Amino acid sequence: MIKFRKFRSENKENNPLERWLTFFDKESTEDELKEVISMDSAISKANDRLTYVSQDQDVRRIYEMREKALHDRTTEINTAFEKGEKKIIDLLKSGKSPEDIIREYGQRE
Repeated sequence: MIKFRKFRSENKENNPLERWLTFFDKESTEDELKEVISMDSAISKANDRLTYVSQDQDVRRIYEMREKALHDRTTEINTAFEKGEKKIIDLLKSGKSPEDIIREYGQRE
């Protein structure tokens, strides 16, 4: 974890950033951690996931593989979208009308 003392104030109730800084601060006490975990459902969920993942090396490896697969899939989708945009632009520049492009390439199932 990281040291965040110089960025923090004592106003955790109305400031989600303060709660997250407390959660990630390696100098936070056990009581401070319990307090921010009980105040914020997102932090509680993050804490549960962190506890689960850190219990077992195999679970951690599976979790990391899943995260990598999700990241790779997002990259694939974004790349396909960018290629599709480029193809449409090239077709429009070549003189095809939007109607012709839709008729030729649109609505494939």
